[in-house]
Amino acid sequence: MEISVFDENAVPFSADVALDAEEVDMLVADAYARLARVLKRPESDVRSYAHQLMTAREIQTFLEETIMARSGERALSKLGIFFMGAPGTDARSEFSEHAPFLFRVTSRPLPAMQLDMETPIARRRRKKPRHADRQQADARRTAEEAVEEPAAPAPNGSAAQGPKIAPPYKSAEQQSGSDEEFVAETLRARLNGTIPEMLLRDAVARKKEEFLFELGEKGITYREYRIAHGVKPQDVQDALYDEAFDELSRDIALDTVFAKQNLAVSHDDESAILTDMAPGREESLLAELDATGKRWMLEQKARRSVALRWAVEHLLAE
Repeated sequence: MEISVFDENAVPFSADVALDAEEVDMLVADAYARLARVLKRPESDVRSYAHQLMTAREIQTFLEETIMARSGERALSKLGIFFMGAPGTDARSEFSEHAPFLFRVTSRPLPAMQLDMETPIARRRRKKPRHADRQQADARRTAEEAVEEPAAPAPNGSAAQGPKIAPPYKSAEQQSGSDEEFVAETLRARLNGTIPEMLLRDAVARKKEEFLFELGEKGITYREYRIAHGVKPQDVQDALYDEAFDELSRDIALDTVFAKQNLAVSHDDESAILTDMAPGREESLLAELDATGKRWMLEQKARRSVALRWAVEHLLAE
């Protein structure tokens, strides 16, 4: 693997990654091995079986994206790049087995924002905004109406149940349900600066994808969900935007703590995250993250957990 960086200070950061033919073939073999595990087929016949399920173009896209994801992640790791969210990849040459391959990997750096990491955080329940009582009353009334009025039936005859859209406002009780939640929310509120538009746009797009995926898992369409819950498209978009903004600003705050305090992630920290994500299936999850070039997800979750632990230990006052 050869890595070329033209401007290490550019935003977003980008690097060109060149793989030789031997590296490509090794990565292709790994991709098929993973496919065999997913499809529960012997590795010896997974290629022929894959061609029965997918077109040649679909297989090529699968291999290309898998190779770029894995190699791009390795390249960023070798360069020691601290980034947020998912890396992006873009082919710079035509992909083919038994041939060299060139692609570009990009990542979003941690934005330079101000964060107070010295003032103690008092362990107390914050005051609710003046409009909180009214919002909570509206929420209770909506919940009561939902109980009294059954959801509109979906086309298949079953009630159209979908994921709940969290309201933009969260009560002080919700925010301070635990020391960790209270400290994380306080750090998020202390964050001062402008969140880059590209980071926010990516976060909103991911939130929408997660929402639509959850709807699909429940077997209902976006339109059916809106009818069943009596919400307009703009209501959904606004709620998803608010959720994405809050989650992103919280991640930035915790990443800032991690970076500024020169913290480090241990093997035990990652193991704890794996256990939390997939109890009893830690090894298989780690193997899947490695095979798909998504170990960055584990690393980012772990470093934010470490940062939050530091903040609770050093900032939370009695």
